[in-house]
Amino acid sequence: MWQDHRLFKSAQSYLAGKSDRDISRIIGTRRMAGKERRGRLLRAANKWEEWEFELLGKYPDQEVARRTGRRVSAIYSKRRALRIYMHNSPVKRWQDWDRNLLGKCSDKELAERTGRSVEAVRGMRQFLGIERFVGKGSIRWTRKELKLLGKHPDAEVARRTGRTIAAVLKRRNVLGIPCVGLSWRKWTEKEDALLRGSLTNKEIAKKTGRKLKSVYRRRVFLGLSTPASSLDRTPPRPWKPKEVALLGTMPDRELGKRLGRSTKSVGEFRRKKEIRPFGYHASAPRTWTQEEIALLGTMSDSAVAKRLNRNRVTVKSVRQDRGISGWRRLRAWTKQEDKLISELPREEAAKRLKRSPATIDSRLKQLHAGNGAAGPRPWSTDEIKMLGTMPDRKLARQLGRTFYSVTAKRRELRIHSYAQDSRPWTPEEERLLGTMPDYEVAVRLKRGVTGVANRRWKLGIRAVPATGAVGSVNALRRNSAVRNSFQTTRSVSETNVLRCNRQTMTDNQLYYALALP
Repeated sequence: MWQDHRLFKSAQSYLAGKSDRDISRIIGTRRMAGKERRGRLLRAANKWEEWEFELLGKYPDQEVARRTGRRVSAIYSKRRALRIYMHNSPVKRWQDWDRNLLGKCSDKELAERTGRSVEAVRGMRQFLGIERFVGKGSIRWTRKELKLLGKHPDAEVARRTGRTIAAVLKRRNVLGIPCVGLSWRKWTEKEDALLRGSLTNKEIAKKTGRKLKSVYRRRVFLGLSTPASSLDRTPPRPWKPKEVALLGTMPDRELGKRLGRSTKSVGEFRRKKEIRPFGYHASAPRTWTQEEIALLGTMSDSAVAKRLNRNRVTVKSVRQDRGISGWRRLRAWTKQEDKLISELPREEAAKRLKRSPATIDSRLKQLHAGNGAAGPRPWSTDEIKMLGTMPDRKLARQLGRTFYSVTAKRRELRIHSYAQDSRPWTPEEERLLGTMPDYEVAVRLKRGVTGVANRRWKLGIRAVPATGAVGSVNALRRNSAVRNSFQTTRSVSETNVLRCNRQTMTDNQLYYALALP
């Protein structure tokens, strides 16, 4: 009887972490959507046996994988889903005596005692809401110092107590003491009641002694609409014929002062009456003579505008209307210069010809495309031998060619690019490939995991599946349930590190950073 009860308990604990869909699939009650299928229902493939569950947690995951013939990642995910922990796990769990020491000594000292990191101790202390330890070296707040808070500004309290302003501000906020010397004051219930009445904002500002802007902001904060009495505006003052006659005879500002009106209202009414502003003199447009038109395109638009005493925009529009191209200060390329830039490097040719390197590059592109007098420069045997011996950009500068032409030539001849940090593979190193996982070979040979995998792939050697921690990390990336159960056993700081770096760090980096069991 007790065996059946034990079996029921183990089955109940196993099904507790499963969804309804998985339970129906395991028990065999799941049916396909749509038409009902006849015959025997499909069962879960490769189901876990009872003797396999008994091995979980008693032996390492690698040993259980060897005995059951399953993958290490499957063993790890199943053990975490059932919340079965390793007895010999290197991860240190928090005990009662560890938690009792939090806050009684510094985080650094407790980390040295328990063999943990300072971040793990700090994370657990903050998670439990325990304040940090205040030692003998730190200065405690006395009663006299606490009485100064709120009676004097923070800078004055900091000067008297010999503390920083930030420390004074933090202590005052913890105790809930308001700051002294603030220019604002809180709104009372009586003042809020005035806002709900029929008084205008100006009347409330006079009664409360506040600014009109602060009254308006408080009304918006409380979600109150402006009363209709404050929206009533006096009708605009009509314009008299004498006042209209003065429009345009003097500047709008001066006329506004004389009539007791604003400058904006004077300008708007003047434009409404289509009256020119004061000082405006209409003149007939100047016609363009043949001599002025002949100057267009011979020099820059700014120079033509200065010579003819015209606007530069007007000069440009007239030139474009007549289809005259803009002036460019260009030097024609001679045959000698074309030969020189094809023989010398770019920087030396730029110094000799007094041209910019960009101009020489554009001229070389024209010559290579067949737009110039000379054809594309052929590649010599010495230049071909230099391909792959240095970076393409550096070789392009040395040969006076473009970066794209050097890259295209190297790829055409199937020459590998220059690798500065490349190290040749020895026969002894190649023998290790395929005998162990790639990350172990990379650690032994001090190479990158990608380089080891590429070399093994070129030699046609099959990979050894990752075991241990790296396989556990792979399962941790794929399975969200395993990831959630894993986070319950970690400290707060380590869980945050895992959550932030799960997508950015590699498997090996996560393995060495978190030391998974």
